[in-house]
Amino acid sequence: GIHGGFIAQLQVSPDGRTLVSAGETTFRVWDVAPPADGSDSRLKRLLLGRVNGPTDDGAIDGRAERFAISRDGRWVVALKPWRHACCGDPEVGHDAGRVTEVQVFELATGNLQSTFFWPGQLLDLDFSPDGRWLAAVGNVRQGRTRRAEVQLWATRTLLRPGARPAPDAEARLQLPRGQRASTVP
Repeated sequence: GIHGGFIAQLQVSPDGRTLVSAGETTFRVWDVAPPADGSDSRLKRLLLGRVNGPTDDGAIDGRAERFAISRDGRWVVALKPWRHACCGDPEVGHDAGRVTEVQVFELATGNLQSTFFWPGQLLDLDFSPDGRWLAAVGNVRQGRTRRAEVQLWATRTLLRPGARPAPDAEARLQLPRGQRASTVP
């Protein structure tokens, strides 16, 4: 009931009852309240999705890196990087041969609701305060140029069941090469 290596991220559900951790190739769901029987284990379930090879820190593909819990506490959206040799289409313009699998889990059951591959590396994500949108930031590579890009997806689009191609972003924000974001006073 423990991670065997480093933990990449921790987050508490909005109701304060559940803790989710990311490490190795798993996302683990823990009960925050002490067990009634006095045992040490508070692990409720694993959110595994697809795994290729070992589930330790040495895993190259499918590492559990980042996730976000929806504002209503129903969903966990998780990011797992892969090489296109394991999955994806190498002609889509991947960032250094990488794709990111976006996995949507139901937090209460651990069931995988949906999944898709984004061509490139997604580095972080979060839900909007009202829960209607999910923003993700990643690297976009065009030729030898690499830029940060923020993708904005409608949450309802991500919750459609099944595996499918990456949904079209509702909005994108890219900074041209060499341009800095304006500072806010």
